[in-house]
Amino acid sequence: MRTELHRHLDASFRPSTLVTLVNRLQIPAPFKTAKEVKEKFWITSQMNSLAEVLACFEIFQKVLRTEEILEQVAFEAVEDAALDRIEKIELRYSPSFTSEFSGLSWLEALRAFSKGIRQGADTHGIQAGLICIASREYGVEAAIKTVEFALDNRGDFIGVALAGNAEAFPNRNYEPAF
Repeated sequence: MRTELHRHLDASFRPSTLVTLVNRLQIPAPFKTAKEVKEKFWITSQMNSLAEVLACFEIFQKVLRTEEILEQVAFEAVEDAALDRIEKIELRYSPSFTSEFSGLSWLEALRAFSKGIRQGADTHGIQAGLICIASREYGVEAAIKTVEFALDNRGDFIGVALAGNAEAFPNRNYEPAF
């Protein structure tokens, strides 16, 4: 069984979808075409630091504005995995990151992502699970809130992860959350 264990749902946009949404939402972006998205955001060689990788995520965060967009992104992520002949996928996202600019509640975002994942899984016969990320950059209190959110919605999640820059934000700082 082909399995993928680490795909960031909040940054797994099809290049064409990202271009369409940036234009529709009138968000300034350093690209105009899907080809330019691939050149700018597809990591194909070693980067210097995790911070450099994370900086690429900002444009995705600005686009995740509505439940419909989250649902579409989730459906397409599952569909793309199926097109890659993946039979089981673990998708992950950070409620803090996803909801920071959108105005969506964490629960609204979760429901939208879950709906898109279910539709994609049902349509393409793929198994898909969702991991809740506690993002180090939002601090310990946010990590505690994230773990509590995941536990309160355990039927939607298959796990919880601590993600982000471990050098700047060491694991020991997050012990209270876990």
